[in-house]
Parts: sequence; C-alpha cells; structure tokens
Amino acid sequence: MLMFATADVSSSVIAAPSGWTERAAGTLTLDGQYYMICDRVAASEPASYTVTNNNGQVQYVMIGAWSGRDTAAPRTFLTATTSSASNPSPITLAADGGTAVDGDDIAYFTGLDKNGADPYSFTEPASYTERQDATATWNSVAFFTRDNVAAGATGTINATATRDSGTANAGWVTIVVAIAAGGAQPGANAPTTRSRGFNLQQMADAEDEGRFNELDVRNWF
Repeated sequence: MLMFATADVSSSVIAAPSGWTERAAGTLTLDGQYYMICDRVAASEPASYTVTNNNGQVQYVMIGAWSGRDTAAPRTFLTATTSSASNPSPITLAADGGTAVDGDDIAYFTGLDKNGADPYSFTEPASYTERQDATATWNSVAFFTRDNVAAGATGTINATATRDSGTANAGWVTIVVAIAAGGAQPGANAPTTRSRGFNLQQMADAEDEGRFNELDVRNWF
C-alpha cells in the first residue's frame, strides 16, 4: 500500500499513520507546500487510518493498494522530482523514473504548490491511467498508474497540469514508485493475480492554524 499526502504551507508536517513507514518527504517554496509518501505491507487492516498534520491548512491524502506484489522487497525504485519555480500553465510535470523489472506496476503521484487559488486539471502520461485527481484552494493533486511494465529504463515520465481559469502559476512535486512483482506474478504475461484499490480524502481549511489536525482515511480495500 502507498499513501501520498500534501498540505498547504511549507511549515506543515504530516505524520505517517501508525504501522506505515515514511519513504520521502519535503517542501516546495513557491507559495509553500509540504509533501510526504509512506508505505505499508497490508496485513489485518483497520477501518480507517489517522493522518496527523500540525497545521490547519488544506490537506489531501491518496492511497493505492495492490495485491500479487512482492511483500519482502516491495519497491524496485522510488524517485521524487520537484520544481519550486513559478511555472505557467500548461505545466509539464517531468518526473524522474528508474529502471523497472519485468512485471512491475508503476505509481505516479503529483501535487501542485500554487501561488493562487485557481483550479487545475491533469492529463496522465502516455500509457498511464488516471486513478484520482482533486483541486482545492492552494492545493491540487493527481494519481496515475501503469500496470505490468516491461523491464528497462522508464525515462522521464511527463504528465501535464493545466489551469482551468485564473492566473495562478505553480510549483510541483512528482513521486514515482515501481511496485515489485510477487512470486505469483512472474512477469508481463501473468497479470491475473493483481487487484487494486484507490482512495482519496480531503481535510478542508481550519481557522486555527496552530492546532493539530487528524484526517481519518477510510480503508475500503
């Protein structure tokens, strides 16, 4: 399972839920945005996960779950790419990839650090499927996947973010994870053991920015 979370304001810190391990985190500085990705090998799962943010700003949390994967070494690679420039629309989200192993699934998460409240929409990279996207004041996110890839270098993976209206530019982060095939999933000719689920939750703005905030993300996998 993978969880990607972003929160407006770079001073925010999002804590991984109990039982999850943070794999990458950082900040964008155009307007200020915090991002984090964590993972977990699913076992006996609760009805929801509590994600804690030390700031009262808009927070998005996206979760993807896969079965038929390698639980001992679940990641072939994980890369994070960022831009804190004031990028005008349309924005090419040029994610660094890696070298995949035959049968890997690729997950691609992205979040925007907008310098205005204008909405953005997303276009998935070639051969990817959009699973989720959402836009709110100061915060827009998306999640794409590609299943059962062939072995080899992915190269740069380009998605696009396009402003729907207004004038806001944006910085961005992309996180790309290759999820390793399991023993029952030997390669590109045997995709039948995989299943997936996806979920997105938003915590809206809070007036008291100094309080701790918790977002319960429903587990429906």
